[in-house]
Amino acid sequence: MEAYMSEEKTAVIRYKSKDGQDIDLSFEIVRQFLVSGKKELVTPQELFFFMGVCKSRGLNPFKKDAYLIKYSDDPAAIVTSIDFYHARARSQKDCIGWKSGIIIKKGEKIEYREGNLLLEGETLVGGWFEAQPAGWKEPFKHSVNLKPYIKKTKAGDITKFWSEDNQPMMIQKVVEAQGLRKLWPDEFQQIYY
Repeated sequence: MEAYMSEEKTAVIRYKSKDGQDIDLSFEIVRQFLVSGKKELVTPQELFFFMGVCKSRGLNPFKKDAYLIKYSDDPAAIVTSIDFYHARARSQKDCIGWKSGIIIKKGEKIEYREGNLLLEGETLVGGWFEAQPAGWKEPFKHSVNLKPYIKKTKAGDITKFWSEDNQPMMIQKVVEAQGLRKLWPDEFQQIYY
């Protein structure tokens, strides 16, 4: 087993990314240059899985299509960039565009606003997505509640990415990624924003 692991650590995975770049990944390259957080905590299994996901989906981690994130003893997270989602969705034959935004509450009224501008005194409650691929008779609509997506630290504090100022942008990205994944599951299966 030890010999297998030491051979694996020096192995290089080569592939062509969806953007046409030739990619070489090894445990050492990923650990030294592509881990966000505490690289010393990333296990060989997490490195191998990240490399496999990148290869199987044609992700280019050098242009930040995907991130390997680890800050604690919890399992590492593989996060895919929203820009990768956009590029892959636009390349689908039936894609003719989409819209997304935030859902806000003003008093007792609910408003679906395109984009992620939240004004003083408004309450953010979620995000929405809509698209009608070519040939579909009805648009596909999807919405999510904000609260379940707000990430917290072990101490219970909201992470900096999900701070109150960032929540409109973050929930719009979440619902957009989910909407694109639901429309084109073969393209986005098992990759998460």
